[in-house]
Amino acid sequence: MKLNVYPTIFLPGSQVTTGFGWDPYTFPSRPRIHTAIDRAGPGVVRCPLEAERSVWIDDDAEGCSVLRLFFSGGELRLLHFIRGELDSGALAAGLSGAGLALGDPIGPAGNHGLSVKAKGGTGRHVHCSLVLEPGQYDGDLEARIGSIWHNDYSTDYRARYGQPFVAQAKQRGIKWMNAHIIARFDPYYNGALRFYVNPAVYGL
Repeated sequence: MKLNVYPTIFLPGSQVTTGFGWDPYTFPSRPRIHTAIDRAGPGVVRCPLEAERSVWIDDDAEGCSVLRLFFSGGELRLLHFIRGELDSGALAAGLSGAGLALGDPIGPAGNHGLSVKAKGGTGRHVHCSLVLEPGQYDGDLEARIGSIWHNDYSTDYRARYGQPFVAQAKQRGIKWMNAHIIARFDPYYNGALRFYVNPAVYGL
């Protein structure tokens, strides 16, 4: 199966402020595994794919708002929007479980979310996770990245980053990872294994 994503409409003029994977920079005292990218910019986020349904969550377990955009075999998960700034159509869809069409406006990038703001974050961005069900897009990933897409470099990361990496991998339920994909037992799917894919693989 092929995933059709149109990145140029997502957040025009934005830039990646935090990349995917091991992140020792955002919080130097607490390095982490970042299962997404963060994009910051002045424009309006637009839906970059056809979402069959959507779910709005005001506060997740870490105090962050989440807009979940579902498509066959996966979802695009967007964090940190401010409810009062969301496009009324996007909010109505998220509250009712309706879908969003390609190009539908969602709203401006939000704040860092309550948990991160409490740690001193002040900037505005959208945290973008691309989550795929194993087996659904394996061929598409291989076509985009090559056979290395499923290589596991966890041992290398453990050797390079030590205990902080080990602790993060355990906390986040990570089975294996490389520069492109993190295989994780996802709490949003009752602990089922999901692939968190670097959105840059799809141009996001």
